[in-house]
Amino acid sequence: MSEKTTPSREHVVAVVQRFIDGFGSGRWTESDVVLGAVADDAEWWIAGRGSRSGDVTKQIMAERFRGTAERAASGLVLTPRAWIVEGNRAAVELAGSMELQDGSVYTNQYHFAFTVEGDQIVEIREYWDTSALD
Repeated sequence: MSEKTTPSREHVVAVVQRFIDGFGSGRWTESDVVLGAVADDAEWWIAGRGSRSGDVTKQIMAERFRGTAERAASGLVLTPRAWIVEGNRAAVELAGSMELQDGSVYTNQYHFAFTVEGDQIVEIREYWDTSALD
């Protein structure tokens, strides 16, 4: 039985930053870019009670991002407000803003809790105002 080594803080930040960069890239139809840092079998949970909440898969998120491509005029500018990294886990608070095709601007606040194994994110807990897209 081999022991898992704890990744460095820099490694965890780099993997999570790859997720943030992909998520904000605006390349919504390219799931290998938008979700490239997420393991295929990652556990992903989104807070709330609506249709966008609960347990989702990477495949479901890829589908949702393809839908975003129909509404978005640009990428999602994500500005980190705070990071907490401990072992292979990271918590990140972000402000998000994106111009939509109708000229309006979508804004939201996010909090993500990530678990990283190797070079991929294996667990995501996501908190945001899901009604902001309605």
